[in-house]
Amino acid sequence: SRAADRRERVAGYSNLCAGLAMLERLADALQACDRALQLDDRHWRSYSNRALVYLKQERYEEAERDITACEGLNPNARTLKTIRAMYRDAVDPVSPSIIIDDRRDATPDEADR
Repeated sequence: SRAADRRERVAGYSNLCAGLAMLERLADALQACDRALQLDDRHWRSYSNRALVYLKQERYEEAERDITACEGLNPNARTLKTIRAMYRDAVDPVSPSIIIDDRRDATPDEADR
């Protein structure tokens, strides 16, 4: 049927996008994701894949937009949670706030210095 053909094309473009992203062929990956979303603008995996491409390109605003769109379509998707974490690490990295006290390992003479 025609609907099944369209779903298969969307899935094919989305999968192509993911594969090309893993190969670091980011411009080609972006085109494949865009094509999938032209065919079905509610395909959450395509938004997720395109967000990953945008993250790799350091295009954080666009990544955030696609992550938000994906969250509206499938908020419990495990891959989405991973991409959201990658986004947060990129735009707001956690800085260590632990100070290690080395005095315990020092000899008595070193500790007095």
